[in-house]
Amino acid sequence: MDWGEAPSAAKLHGRAGELQQLQRWLTIDRCRLIALIGMGGIGKTTLAAHAVRALAGQFDNLVWRSLINAPPLSEMLRVWLQGLSDGPHAELPDGLDAQLTALFELLRQRRCLLVLDNCESIMQAGERAGRYLAGYEDYGQLFKRIGEVNHNSCVLLTSRELPHEAARLERETPLVCSLSLSGLSPESGQLILNEQGLPTSLAHSHALVERYSGNPLALMLVGALRLGGRLFVFDPGAGDAALSLVANGEVEQGAQRRIEPVALGELGAGDGEAALREQLAGLAE
Repeated sequence: MDWGEAPSAAKLHGRAGELQQLQRWLTIDRCRLIALIGMGGIGKTTLAAHAVRALAGQFDNLVWRSLINAPPLSEMLRVWLQGLSDGPHAELPDGLDAQLTALFELLRQRRCLLVLDNCESIMQAGERAGRYLAGYEDYGQLFKRIGEVNHNSCVLLTSRELPHEAARLERETPLVCSLSLSGLSPESGQLILNEQGLPTSLAHSHALVERYSGNPLALMLVGALRLGGRLFVFDPGAGDAALSLVANGEVEQGAQRRIEPVALGELGAGDGEAALREQLAGLAE
């Protein structure tokens, strides 16, 4: 088993139904291609990690890789062929077609699970959503063959956008499936805030969950913050960029600090999260 960039165990909040569905697709239905879709920070990677760690023993081989740095398909094929065959010194065939043929031979011989995290890194957004960046169109050929060709394995991907080939194949075969993750319920979002020290009695806590669309990463970043030994929360009633002091279980009016707002869509993209963390660190000084 090659866990690569798989995240360490993290709590999974409010995703029991999604977890059950994903595990069914992986085991009972034996889907060939599964896509977890949703905005940054919504919990795609965490959900995939929980399902895969619980079911790893049902696969002969497992390889987890992130596409966050946009590796070319040739690099991923090398990783897979070496990981699923005789190890790092296995001789690799020349050419994309020959390498794909070799890969599918392995996927037929064994029950393998290949996880591709952060697939949006190789895809376009906006009006071209579901299409690939220049130079990465070969991934479309891979996904198409994964969904169409008979084999015993599965590719599980996470992405903000559903690949065009997966969208088409999902309409044609039950062996290709996608699951779009929405925000957490107010109750599940409240659990995240509670774990960060935000008192349940705060009247605006549900408004905070709603303001950030139930996004788990957003709630973990901005829910409750210890700055200089004092507890602050983002206060929807005081503006998008207002941090309010909590004292004796209540928000203290007029005791606020300001930061530059970070759009929810930027969270989980790396730059937006890093910018927010940098500001929060500065406030704590």
